[in-house]
Amino acid sequence: AARVITSYGNKSYYDPYMSGFYSLAAVEMKIGYEAIFRVYDPKGEKILHREFIKDTLIWEDADASLHNLLKRFTPAKTGLIEAGIEIALDLANNISVQWLIQRRKLFIRGNSKMKYAADLAASNNWLTAMTVWKEIEEHTKSRSLKSKALLNTAVAYEMLGDIDQAISWALKSYKTQFRPLTYEYLEILKIRKRESKN
Repeated sequence: AARVITSYGNKSYYDPYMSGFYSLAAVEMKIGYEAIFRVYDPKGEKILHREFIKDTLIWEDADASLHNLLKRFTPAKTGLIEAGIEIALDLANNISVQWLIQRRKLFIRGNSKMKYAADLAASNNWLTAMTVWKEIEEHTKSRSLKSKALLNTAVAYEMLGDIDQAISWALKSYKTQFRPLTYEYLEILKIRKRESKN
């Protein structure tokens, strides 16, 4: 259901530059709407999702010339179309998959290969970056560098969609050398794993 409410009148405004009041023709249109949506599963014969959307859109304008004001003001039909679009966008936001921006930290320092692999990852070349980090992890004698390469490999697996491998490699990093960043990342992965089961 939708309701269109319009009002017209004159409004007085004070102009500090002219040190006086002046009158303008002013018009306002409000479109209040309520919409109920149901998503059905025809096979299971049940309602999967219900959505109630209620809002009010407001247009207002003023001009010294009533003719110019009415000529440019949004017609009621256009307002109703815009309200329909707004309802559709609200529904889509409530029922569709949303991308969430997440940030992950990588270790860059350690040696030139770490920087090279991080540059590959920044170019979305995760497989090649992972190969470099695994090579570093296998050949370094430094526990610090090894744990960094292991954590970066875990992030690469996450970016490639393999949460189980990401957890496995992050745990290897954690066991090699404790770092607060590794602990925080394991907590993030635990949440992601829980969400993937739902």
